[in-house]
Amino acid sequence: VGFARYDSDRGGAQENDRPGGYGEKVTQILQYSEARGLNLKVLFINDGPGLLLGSMWDDYARIDKTQGGRGMVCTLKMLDDRLSEEWITS
Repeated sequence: VGFARYDSDRGGAQENDRPGGYGEKVTQILQYSEARGLNLKVLFINDGPGLLLGSMWDDYARIDKTQGGRGMVCTLKMLDDRLSEEWITS
């Protein structure tokens, strides 16, 4: 399951609401996956100057640390280094 978004640098509600919404999506998708015996992962591809806000990126990075590594947040520039066939197929 993949989500893509461009984050501007306007901050405000975007900075506070979006990471929380992403975390909720990961939880819901993985609960659905477990209930049906599926091996799903969730990939968020975010880019834009809004990610330069350290607090916003820190919130996104927490998604990587939850749910046993089944969620990942990347920027377009990070895809080649982070997203691997091994992660997708494990």
